[in-house]
Amino acid sequence: MMPQQKAEWVGRTVVSAIPYIGICVSEDQLKREVKRLNASGDVQWCSKTGARTNFFISKNDDKSICIVCMNKTYEGYTMQEVQGLLVHEAVHVWQHVLVMMGEESPGIEIEAYAIQQIYINLSCGYDKLTAVKP
Repeated sequence: MMPQQKAEWVGRTVVSAIPYIGICVSEDQLKREVKRLNASGDVQWCSKTGARTNFFISKNDDKSICIVCMNKTYEGYTMQEVQGLLVHEAVHVWQHVLVMMGEESPGIEIEAYAIQQIYINLSCGYDKLTAVKP
């Protein structure tokens, strides 16, 4: 039997300790998602702050879940201020990942790339949730 000519790609995940990461733009959305995921933890909306990251544990598979809460509209905020909130919450997600991994001093370049990727994912999710539908 001849070996396959193509390589077998097995994935891009380097660390399996990474939690599920999501974003919600309404309190109802957050509550529905926590219920859907069968998650345990304190559900707190960002009513008094610009944004907030909630941390949960899935009762289905004991995986960690991070859900970033952002208000759908930020009247009076610039785009840069909203993006700044997303970066801020991305850092909290990264800090949670470090605790999960037991890591106390990650390399500065790895940390920068990790926060960058978390931010990009959150920003894309926020854009999808807040896009004006025709």
